[in-house]
Amino acid sequence: RGKQTTMVIEPGRVVHHLEFFEPFAGEANSTITYSAAGDGSSVTWSFDQEADFGTKLMTVFVDMDDMLGPDFDEGLSRLKPLVQAAATARMQAEAAATKAAAEAAEPDPDAPQ
Repeated sequence: RGKQTTMVIEPGRVVHHLEFFEPFAGEANSTITYSAAGDGSSVTWSFDQEADFGTKLMTVFVDMDDMLGPDFDEGLSRLKPLVQAAATARMQAEAAATKAAAEAAEPDPDAPQ
Protein backbone atom coordinates (compact mmCIF):
# COMPACT_ATOMS: atom_id res chain seq x y z
CA ARG A 1 0.00 0.00 0.00
CA GLY A 2 1.08 3.55 -0.60
CA LYS A 3 0.44 6.87 -2.25
CA GLN A 4 1.77 8.37 -5.48
CA THR A 5 1.88 12.11 -6.20
CA THR A 6 2.84 13.59 -9.56
CA MET A 7 5.46 16.26 -8.90
CA VAL A 8 6.74 17.23 -12.37
CA ILE A 9 5.35 16.87 -15.87
CA GLU A 10 7.47 18.43 -18.58
CA PRO A 11 8.59 17.46 -22.07
CA GLY A 12 10.77 14.39 -21.76
CA ARG A 13 10.32 13.86 -18.03
CA VAL A 14 7.70 12.90 -15.43
CA VAL A 15 8.53 12.66 -11.71
CA HIS A 16 6.36 11.01 -9.05
CA HIS A 17 6.85 11.08 -5.30
CA LEU A 18 6.01 7.73 -3.72
CA GLU A 19 5.02 7.11 -0.12
CA PHE A 20 4.99 3.50 1.05
CA PHE A 21 2.91 2.37 4.01
CA GLU A 22 3.16 -1.43 3.77
CA PRO A 23 5.05 -3.72 3.96
CA PHE A 24 7.66 -1.09 4.92
CA ALA A 25 7.22 2.65 5.44
CA GLY A 26 9.34 4.82 3.19
CA GLU A 27 9.52 7.43 0.47
CA ALA A 28 11.07 7.51 -2.98
CA ASN A 29 10.98 9.35 -6.28
CA SER A 30 10.19 7.63 -9.54
CA THR A 31 11.31 9.37 -12.73
CA ILE A 32 10.32 8.48 -16.27
CA THR A 33 12.40 10.12 -19.00
CA TYR A 34 11.72 9.69 -22.68
CA SER A 35 13.11 10.86 -25.99
CA ALA A 36 12.93 10.06 -29.68
CA ALA A 37 15.16 7.21 -30.78
CA GLY A 38 15.14 6.48 -34.50
CA ASP A 39 11.62 5.48 -35.50
CA GLY A 40 10.67 4.83 -31.87
CA SER A 41 11.19 6.14 -28.38
CA SER A 42 13.67 5.51 -25.61
CA VAL A 43 12.12 5.31 -22.13
CA THR A 44 14.03 5.14 -18.86
CA TRP A 45 12.24 4.51 -15.59
CA SER A 46 14.30 5.11 -12.46
CA PHE A 47 13.57 4.71 -8.78
CA ASP A 48 15.52 6.78 -6.25
CA GLN A 49 15.32 6.25 -2.51
CA GLU A 50 17.47 7.13 0.47
CA ALA A 51 18.52 3.81 1.93
CA ASP A 52 18.67 3.62 5.70
CA PHE A 53 20.42 0.73 7.44
CA GLY A 54 17.30 -1.47 7.37
CA THR A 55 16.82 -0.91 3.65
CA LYS A 56 20.48 -1.64 2.93
CA LEU A 57 20.28 -4.82 4.99
CA MET A 58 17.11 -5.89 3.17
CA THR A 59 18.81 -5.54 -0.22
CA VAL A 60 21.34 -8.16 0.86
CA PHE A 61 18.52 -10.72 1.11
CA VAL A 62 15.92 -9.37 -1.34
CA ASP A 63 16.54 -8.88 -5.04
CA MET A 64 14.99 -5.49 -5.82
CA ASP A 65 14.77 -6.34 -9.53
CA ASP A 66 12.71 -9.42 -8.67
CA MET A 67 10.54 -7.40 -6.27
CA LEU A 68 9.95 -4.30 -8.45
CA GLY A 69 10.69 -5.63 -11.94
CA PRO A 70 7.18 -6.96 -12.65
CA ASP A 71 5.68 -3.59 -11.67
CA PHE A 72 8.08 -1.74 -13.95
CA ASP A 73 7.33 -4.17 -16.80
CA GLU A 74 3.57 -3.77 -16.35
CA GLY A 75 3.87 0.02 -16.21
CA LEU A 76 5.99 0.14 -19.35
CA SER A 77 3.61 -2.19 -21.20
CA ARG A 78 0.72 0.14 -20.30
CA LEU A 79 2.77 3.17 -21.34
CA LYS A 80 3.75 1.79 -24.75
CA PRO A 81 0.34 2.06 -26.51
CA LEU A 82 -0.18 5.56 -25.08
CA VAL A 83 3.19 6.74 -26.37
CA GLN A 84 2.63 5.08 -29.74
CA ALA A 85 -0.79 6.72 -30.14
CA ALA A 86 0.63 10.14 -29.22
CA ALA A 87 3.53 9.69 -31.64
CA THR A 88 1.17 8.68 -34.45
CA ALA A 89 -1.05 11.72 -33.80
CA ARG A 90 2.01 13.99 -33.75
CA MET A 91 3.34 12.57 -37.04
CA GLN A 92 -0.10 12.94 -38.69
CA ALA A 93 -0.34 16.57 -37.51
CA GLU A 94 3.17 17.32 -38.77
CA ALA A 95 2.36 15.75 -42.16
CA ALA A 96 -0.86 17.76 -42.42
CA ALA A 97 0.98 20.99 -41.53
CA THR A 98 3.69 20.26 -44.11
CA LYS A 99 1.08 19.57 -46.78
CA ALA A 100 -0.85 22.76 -45.92
CA ALA A 101 2.35 24.83 -46.05
CA ALA A 102 3.27 23.35 -49.45
CA GLU A 103 -0.21 24.04 -50.81
CA ALA A 104 -0.11 27.60 -49.49
CA ALA A 105 3.24 28.16 -51.19
CA GLU A 106 1.94 27.06 -54.61
CA PRO A 107 0.94 29.92 -56.89
CA ASP A 108 -2.81 30.38 -57.38
CA PRO A 109 -3.53 29.62 -61.06
CA ASP A 110 -6.62 31.89 -60.90
CA ALA A 111 -4.69 34.90 -59.57
CA PRO A 112 -4.16 37.79 -61.98
CA GLN A 113 -0.68 37.84 -63.50
